Amino acid sequence: GNHPRPGAVRAARVISRMTLLNAKISYHGGVSQDEYFGQVKAAERPVILPFSHRGLGKFHDPIAGLRAVFSSPMLRERAQQFRGWVAVTYMTDPRFAPILESLGGISVIRSGDYTHPRFEMAPPEKSEGKKVTDALIRYSHRHLQDPDSVLFNFPGGSKGKEKVQDGVGMVLAQLDNAVSFPVALVSDSETKPGLRGNIPQHLRIAFGEPVEADG
Repeated sequence: GNHPRPGAVRAARVISRMTLLNAKISYHGGVSQDEYFGQVKAAERPVILPFSHRGLGKFHDPIAGLRAVFSSPMLRERAQQFRGWVAVTYMTDPRFAPILESLGGISVIRSGDYTHPRFEMAPPEKSEGKKVTDALIRYSHRHLQDPDSVLFNFPGGSKGKEKVQDGVGMVLAQLDNAVSFPVALVSDSETKPGLRGNIPQHLRIAFGEPVEADG
């Protein structure tokens, strides 16, 4: 897997500051940042961060994700312990691939990506696909044995579902000490077709209800 490099971490901090003035961050239950992370003793445990967005294909999303991470001292201090699953559509984009890879991102091909116009690949046999998934789960599980580790998922999983789906859920099912903080990213740049560019405008970041690993 990739290992975050100091230069990439410094660049990520600079990029995250680009959204500093117009980002609104909220935490589940209306609590403060310290209360939110403190209620589950996140500072002493491995953390999983699944990022969700509106899915409209705006590539400002990784910038919003960086802002969510670097807004928290606890997460920021763990930057060298980040690893992540990143959809291949982001990992092959020339604007974001270098920094996502440098921050520990691993390219993941989702089922819908095979028929994406940019790739047009034949889906693998089910048994072969399962081997790849199992290897990714094992790698993630090993990484999360370190209490200072972070696993991020971008995007976080199926949209419109009421429970944790494949991916994050498959990792949590094998752990007994980690905690997952779902993060929603929304901005006018994404939801208003007339706005262009990759700097999120009026960014809203919402940390959702923590999901505990239960083994």
